[in-house]
Amino acid sequence: MSDDETATTEEKKTTLVGISSAILKGDGLRINQFVQTFFNEGFIITAMKLKYNHKTEAKSIVVEINFSNSDIRIDINKTYLEEEGVEVITPLSFSEQDETIKLFQNVAYQVYNELLEKQKREALVINI
Repeated sequence: MSDDETATTEEKKTTLVGISSAILKGDGLRINQFVQTFFNEGFIITAMKLKYNHKTEAKSIVVEINFSNSDIRIDINKTYLEEEGVEVITPLSFSEQDETIKLFQNVAYQVYNELLEKQKREALVINI
């Protein structure tokens, strides 16, 4: 293996460690060095999946959020119930799914609108 190939392999390993670190820690993801590298190169976050574990019940939900210029799409990707210590994929009823999506949409739109307003304010400061 040449020195260039070894360097490329090491780079890939470092990248994978950066991804794993950013995902596993979760908190402060936007300030993670690995993530910042991509932001600095002009990339933006356009989609994410979040897994929520219920505090008191043995169930989890994976929500997928996709961002476009001025809209957000929220889907329930998977739902799980824990049975004997094992998570089992268990679809929600239509009414439960609808209620859950509405809850996430309301919160997501509020946060998204706050972020858009913050971006506009920052853009105005830069342009002044």
